[in-house]
Amino acid sequence: MRKTGCWLAFAVLVLVAGCQRDPGTGAGGRTGPVIQVEPDTLDFGRMEQQQSRPGEVVIRNAGTDTLHIHEVRATCGCTATELPRSALAPGAAIPVQVTFNSQKFAGPQVKSLLIFSNDPAVPELEVSLAAHVHVPIYFDPPKRYLFHNNLRKGESWTATATFTTEDVPELMVEAEQYDRDVMQVELANGAGGDPQRTVLTVTTRDDLLPAQYNEVIRLRTNVPAMPSVDFTIRLLVRGDLSADRGLVHFGRVAPGQALDETVTVTATVDDIEFRITGAEIDIPDLTATVETVTPNRETLIHLRGTALAPGQAGRPGQDGRVSGTLRIHTDLPDQPEIRIRVLYLPLE
Repeated sequence: MRKTGCWLAFAVLVLVAGCQRDPGTGAGGRTGPVIQVEPDTLDFGRMEQQQSRPGEVVIRNAGTDTLHIHEVRATCGCTATELPRSALAPGAAIPVQVTFNSQKFAGPQVKSLLIFSNDPAVPELEVSLAAHVHVPIYFDPPKRYLFHNNLRKGESWTATATFTTEDVPELMVEAEQYDRDVMQVELANGAGGDPQRTVLTVTTRDDLLPAQYNEVIRLRTNVPAMPSVDFTIRLLVRGDLSADRGLVHFGRVAPGQALDETVTVTATVDDIEFRITGAEIDIPDLTATVETVTPNRETLIHLRGTALAPGQAGRPGQDGRVSGTLRIHTDLPDQPEIRIRVLYLPLE
């Protein structure tokens, strides 16, 4: 038996029924093994998130020779039990119990269950699996965030998200809190003439300094099951200078192991004069040094030092990682600093 994780879960249990042999022709006048499945669509109906619901399909051998069921699995590669090879004599049938787990799905879901057999005409038979997973508010995009990772300094960006509901006859959404120094927010309730639909429009300011922004818009709704919603805006504004990476990851390292990585800072526009005035890293036993390769074009920041042992002073983060921030200082008024995350995982 093999199990793999995903957002659809199937538990498949096969009970082999009695066998009868028909020496004549099978269904449709065919001889040999002939697979039939009823129903060909299994509808689990309306469900809530994190709910499981059982269903059943019946596999029947409508042919004249033994039908071998090799495998039953889901098309999405989600959790499914691998069946042993099951032999069905002519006329025999097996009920297959299928359990749909809605987990964090939202809205209409259509998946498939594939049944592999030795039927030469239908070696792979598909059974449709359908469900409608109810949530108080449906989001598009579903992960509740919008992002732009390559916005140039001086540019603005506009993006939209859509909210719909089945819980109230008229959806009302209001912006309760957001940073007006970063963006403007507009909400169109009843968008497109649909009283249960709201469109959120976000427009960033065109005077943002080069930096990485991670802003939250807090929204208030009239849906009782979801009166408040947080929607995230992720934005990277690139300036006249650019680093070749946003993260330095040394990986898994032994205590005292030498660490050595280089970050390259270059100009993204011509005819600019700049200087890297310094660099610092807030992880103990690591230092940052500046090397100018080509004035006004390319500068290297060397990160060197030794790895800390677990439990030593530092900035332990998730899963025992040591993390910090490399700060690169420049003489440009509108891009005085470039920040890069640095981390590693010390071995025991």
